[in-house]
Amino acid sequence: MGHHMKGNIGIFISQGQFVMIKDNKIQNVVNHGLNENEQLSEASGILLTGSNHVVISENKIMDIQSDNSSAESIRYKNENNNIIVI
Repeated sequence: MGHHMKGNIGIFISQGQFVMIKDNKIQNVVNHGLNENEQLSEASGILLTGSNHVVISENKIMDIQSDNSSAESIRYKNENNNIIVI
């Protein structure tokens, strides 16, 4: 691949404009990657990168796990603007 791996992701929004993510259930996103503290071993429920005007509303995000790196419900990469989480 011609880009860096971003780990395991439930919903991935890249360069999104005017997006609404509503009423989703994201669970059991697990990454068993062996590289400690590297992007490819991360786990994310929702990952946004380079996005603008995004509303994240009434979602259930649970059981996001990584054996060797970080695990986050909502993760932001690069510059994002006007992201609203309700």
